[in-house]
Parts: sequence; C-alpha cells; structure tokens
Amino acid sequence: MSLLAPVSYRLTNFGRLVNAHDLFFEDIGTLWVCHYALSAEPARLLWNHVVNCLLPTGQPYSAPDVRETLGKLAETHSARTLQRKVLKEVRSIFNAYTEQAFRRFNYLRRTKVGFNVPVYVL
Repeated sequence: MSLLAPVSYRLTNFGRLVNAHDLFFEDIGTLWVCHYALSAEPARLLWNHVVNCLLPTGQPYSAPDVRETLGKLAETHSARTLQRKVLKEVRSIFNAYTEQAFRRFNYLRRTKVGFNVPVYVL
C-alpha cells in the first residue's frame, strides 16, 4: 500500500483517501497506517528489517550497526550499495521516527552519540 503508483506517480486508492480526508497527516491514525504499510511489506527490505527484526530486540543501533546485520545482502547487492545507499536509507528511517511525522509515535528515540554516530533505540 502506498500513496503514489510507481512510475506514473498517480495517487493510489489510499492516496486518494488521504488526499480527501487527511491531506496534512494530522490524524495519527493515518500515520500508523503509513507506518504499517512501510514496515509490514517484505519488499521494503530495510524498513521491514529495522522495524520488525532489530528494534524489537531493545538493543541500541546506529546506521552502521544496521548495515552489519545485513550480511546476506552481500550475495545480491554490490559493495557500493551496501556501503553508501544502505546507510543513507537507514538514516532516513531513523530520521522519519525521530525528526519527521512519525516522531509523534514516540516509537524510536536517539539515545547517545558515540564516536559521532547517533544511536537509536525503541
């Protein structure tokens, strides 16, 4: 479930509902549906892995820590992707829950900065 259809960028049925009833994502229920859609879909590999496998352990994670847990991806993804793109994506996930709209959940918090690397915990 997403707001926009791939390639065409036309609103999906869900996107039309949000557009008609909660355009500015003021209803926390709309955000929870978005959180569910992002984290429940296995095709959204990193988001699914971070939210469903790592954070529930209660252990603190930094973006490099998350990358280290993705060893099986080395078989299907290039070293460059794992080195650069994965870190960027994981930082985006952390940012969504600590700085952007999902911060309203109080789901994830920044706990400390070690060696200039932010660390996050559920």
